[in-house]
Amino acid sequence: MPITQSTVPLDAIVSAWLRSTHNHSPIVSGIQHETGFRTAHTAHGEIVLYATQLESIAHDAGQKDKKYQYPLESYASQRLCDRLMKTFEKSSLEETAVAIGGLRNEIAHAKRPKHWLTMLSLRQLIRIAQYLQLTIIGYLLTDIGVPVDAIVKYQDRYSPAT
Repeated sequence: MPITQSTVPLDAIVSAWLRSTHNHSPIVSGIQHETGFRTAHTAHGEIVLYATQLESIAHDAGQKDKKYQYPLESYASQRLCDRLMKTFEKSSLEETAVAIGGLRNEIAHAKRPKHWLTMLSLRQLIRIAQYLQLTIIGYLLTDIGVPVDAIVKYQDRYSPAT
């Protein structure tokens, strides 16, 4: 993993983590209890949860109109963004953000038409959840002072190929 004592100032980062007033418990709990096993149910739940967390990140930054685009532009590596765009078959981050919102709404609202859920495979849904999780981890690591280059290396290393 590219985030080690030799690559970042862990003492300062741990101190920042302990002083953090943000509630990062959903993402931390998800990482702590990670099994690697996914079903449609878990993928759907993770996508809705992570999309909601992206909305919160944008809201806190005063970017309410860019609730998915802002966190991707600010906290996701270029490789992560490219892989999300490829998964949704979109040519811009703005279009991809709209697609994320559409997918989230299809899952969260049972009576909505199912455009994305009929087009995307379970494997693709799992990847989308992983890309969103890595974006949120990017936010969390930025928040506690991990250098951007270490975050990019981490995200690039752990983002699954499309």
